[in-house]
Amino acid sequence: MTVSAQLVTEEFDPEGILFWKFYCDPSDLHRVKRYLIERNCEIEEAFVGYIPKREILVPNHVKNAARKLIVELNKIPTVDNVYTNIM
Repeated sequence: MTVSAQLVTEEFDPEGILFWKFYCDPSDLHRVKRYLIERNCEIEEAFVGYIPKREILVPNHVKNAARKLIVELNKIPTVDNVYTNIM
């Protein structure tokens, strides 16, 4: 079985514990997860998210308005995730 991640990064959680973050094609998510589990890796979470192809720079007042909108959207029970390309 061929399994590939497009990007793997080493990061630290808020408690200072090292973890790996894998980025892969959404259609490969379950294959990558299964591959890691078969090699006794502990999977904390695996999900399909969105990464912007291009981030945009906006003035601070626009950024603040967008941040407030995102906070309000996240209060809605049926909203799972909000994605943005604003830097």
